[in-house]
Amino acid sequence: MNWEAVSTIAEVIGAVAVVASLIYLAIQIRQNTRQVEQQARGQRFVVLGTLADQWRGFRSNIVSNLEVAGIWRRGHEDPELLSDDEWALFDMLMVEFFWGFAYNWMMGVFFGRGDYLRDEVADNVLIYDSRGLRKWWANSPHRNEYPADFRVFIDKLLSGD
Repeated sequence: MNWEAVSTIAEVIGAVAVVASLIYLAIQIRQNTRQVEQQARGQRFVVLGTLADQWRGFRSNIVSNLEVAGIWRRGHEDPELLSDDEWALFDMLMVEFFWGFAYNWMMGVFFGRGDYLRDEVADNVLIYDSRGLRKWWANSPHRNEYPADFRVFIDKLLSGD
């Protein structure tokens, strides 16, 4: 057997091994990508479930107590009609209300779902839009507790731009 033939056979075997290795790597990468996507989807469901639980708890505080529900309603109509104690409760309800949306906002940024959750936040804030909500947002010292980009978003949303 001549050395050229042996060399050619070795090159063919090497080329086949390289192609086989590339195919194997492609399969492994695809499987790994699917697994990572499934884990990310599972994490999103956990986060969304946690956010849903928080919203249920928030709403439960309002619907389970007629006095709190009345303060919530009157505060949305005109917060100036509230007594000092009622205003304090309405203020804390609004803080929690906007933190619920801020959490959604931050989860959207964290999980790369910003556009989707931004639209959801906008739609839901506008469901509760009222003179009292706008007045609270414009004058509340709690505004600075929220992330800056969230504040800008809410400012723009409530200004109608």
